[in-house]
Amino acid sequence: MNSALLLVSLWAFLSGALVNLWLNNDGREVLKDYLPAQDLPTRTRGFYMVTLMQVMTWSLTARDPLLAVSVSVIALLATLAWVDALTHRLPTALINVATMMVILTITVTVFLSFAYPLFPAPRGGYEVLFGAVTGALVWTVPLLLVHLAGLGLGRGDVRLAPVLGMWLGAYGAGVAFGGLVYAFLIAGAVAIWKLATRRATLHSKIAFGPSMVGGALLGWVTLSRAISWL
Repeated sequence: MNSALLLVSLWAFLSGALVNLWLNNDGREVLKDYLPAQDLPTRTRGFYMVTLMQVMTWSLTARDPLLAVSVSVIALLATLAWVDALTHRLPTALINVATMMVILTITVTVFLSFAYPLFPAPRGGYEVLFGAVTGALVWTVPLLLVHLAGLGLGRGDVRLAPVLGMWLGAYGAGVAFGGLVYAFLIAGAVAIWKLATRRATLHSKIAFGPSMVGGALLGWVTLSRAISWL
C-alpha cells in the first residue's frame, strides 16, 4: 500500500470510529426520543451492526480516495432511513452529524489530495469540492421546491438532501443527479406497491427518507465507480 492510500485508510478508520462511538452513545440517546425502548438495539449490538456496515463498505471500496466519506456516512444514513420508515420522522441531530461528517471527510480528503495524487486525472481536489457543492444543489433545490409547494415532503427530507448531494457530488455532479432520479423512482415503486397491496391509500403519507437513502446508495454503487470490481 502506498503512502497516499495508507493515509486515506487511516483517515477512514478514524472517521468511521468517531461515527460508531457517537451513534452508540449520544446517538442512542437521540433515538430514545423517536423509538420505543424495545426497538433500540443494545450498545453492543449497535456497535457490531455499525462496524459490519463500515467493514462491508471498506471491503468494497478499499482503493477509493473518498473511502472516509462513505465509511463515515453510510451507517448514519442507514439509521436515518430505519427511523423514518418506522416513525415518518428524521432526527435532526443525526442529520446534523451526517452533514458535519460529510463536510469534514471531504475537506480532509481534498487537503490530502494537494499533497498526494489521490484522484485520477483530470479530476483533482478542486473538482471534488465543486462537485460536492453542485451535488448539494442538485438534491436540495428540487426537494425544497416540492416542500414549499406542499406536495408531501417534510423539512427533514429537505435537511437530508444536501448530505446525500454532497456525498454523491464528490464523485461527480452526474452521480448526484442519477442518485436523485433513483430516489424518485424507488419512491414511485414503493407507492405503487403499497397501493396495490392495500397497505396505503391515495391519502396516506409514505416516508420519503428511505427512498432518498436507497436512491443515493444505488447511485453510489452503479455510477460512482467507487466499487473497483463493478
